[in-house]
Amino acid sequence: MSTLPLFSKCLGTTLFFVLVGITIQLYAQECPLTTNSNEAQTFLVEGRELFDNLRSPEARALFEKALQQDPDFALANLYGALSAANDGDFVKHLSKAVNQKCEVSNGERLFIESVKANSDRQTLAAINQLKIPRIYILQINDSASSLA
Repeated sequence: MSTLPLFSKCLGTTLFFVLVGITIQLYAQECPLTTNSNEAQTFLVEGRELFDNLRSPEARALFEKALQQDPDFALANLYGALSAANDGDFVKHLSKAVNQKCEVSNGERLFIESVKANSDRQTLAAINQLKIPRIYILQINDSASSLA
C-alpha cells in the first residue's frame, strides 16, 4: 500500500488552505452562523479557535459537541470534516454539510461548496468559489454570528 496518494492529497489540501487563508484576508466579510442553538454556536466558535491553532483533535471534540446540540448545524459538520481523523468521518461530515447547504447563509454555502470542490480535486474551482464578488467568508465571533 503506497502512502503517495494520501501524501499528495494532504499536500494539495494544505496548499488549498494556505491559498484560502490569503483569499480570506482579501475578501473577508462577516457571515452569520445558521444554528438554532447558542450552545452549538459556542462550541463551534471555541472549536474553530483550536482548529485555527492546529489543535484538530481538541477541535474535533468541540465540533462533535456542537452537533450533539444541533445535528443540522452545517458549519459544525463542515469543520467536523476538515478536522476528521479518517476518510470515513471526512466523507460523513462533508456529505451532511453539502446536503444542508441550501438552508444556510451565503457565506456558509460558499465555504461548503469550496471545500467540496477541493475534495473533488477541483482546487481552482474551490479557490474561484471564494472569489465570488459578494463573498461572505466566515469571520466567526459573537457580534458577527446570528441565530437562525
